[in-house]
Amino acid sequence: MGIMQFEIGSFVSIISLMTFYGILGGVSAVLSKKGIIQIGGLKVERSWKIFLQTFLKLLSTPVWLTGAILGIIGFCVYLLALQHFELSIVKPLVNTNLAFTFILAYIIFKERLKLTEWMGILGIIIGMIFLGIVTRESTGIVELVPLICLLPLTIAGIIFLGIFIITERVQNQEFFYSISAGVFYGLGAIFTKAILILFPPNANFALLLFTIVMFSLTYIVAIVSQQFAFQNGRLSIVSPITNSISVLIPVIGAYFIFTEQIYIEKILGLACILLSIILLRRTILIKNYSSRFNV
Repeated sequence: MGIMQFEIGSFVSIISLMTFYGILGGVSAVLSKKGIIQIGGLKVERSWKIFLQTFLKLLSTPVWLTGAILGIIGFCVYLLALQHFELSIVKPLVNTNLAFTFILAYIIFKERLKLTEWMGILGIIIGMIFLGIVTRESTGIVELVPLICLLPLTIAGIIFLGIFIITERVQNQEFFYSISAGVFYGLGAIFTKAILILFPPNANFALLLFTIVMFSLTYIVAIVSQQFAFQNGRLSIVSPITNSISVLIPVIGAYFIFTEQIYIEKILGLACILLSIILLRRTILIKNYSSRFNV
């Protein structure tokens, strides 16, 4: 642990990329909300026919479709940043979209922001500066033993989760499933980074295939866990826990798997962003319209 030498080029690059990502994410969220409002809101139905009709209705709504496209472009920007810079820097900065979502909600939907939410936006900006200061290009290194060791841990986690889902013996379900979703989202980010490093043609095909399978598996389990968390818990609790753990896991994993160093500025930046997640994570996309449209 030490103080990283400041590199202006890397600082400008990562701040520009992740600011662009944040803007795309914020605009995507706002347009998605406007599209949902235009079709009269989303109703929770068990019928696949109703679900398909609603989905097709959204696809035929230009505003919502534009938001979805911007979201996809934002994901590509995230992959670009992840390819060139350290995972322990890029993953925390994904939360810049929270700040821009709140700012756009304030401007476009005239939503009132509490003092704590303004503090959260400021915290993300400060966190960006700290993380930008220590940004450097990706090492391009994958330590195979720690990466492969994630296989038994992941399988054990899936079995453990499956047992609790089947037996329904979880007491604090919102915490259990939120933590589970955060862990698997975090593992998914690690495997995403590994794929980007291993992707060149000269990579070991078997190792690349293993990484792709693990990437798919962890994200599927993360999505399932998150749905159980949403079903059994409060979003104000689920989202901060899931987001925070999904940031911490890649930061820790990056140290062992991608030999990324830990610096004082990185710790400070990470702390600012984690605190901001807690301050900001409320349901701005459905809050004002949930009762009106049964979202």
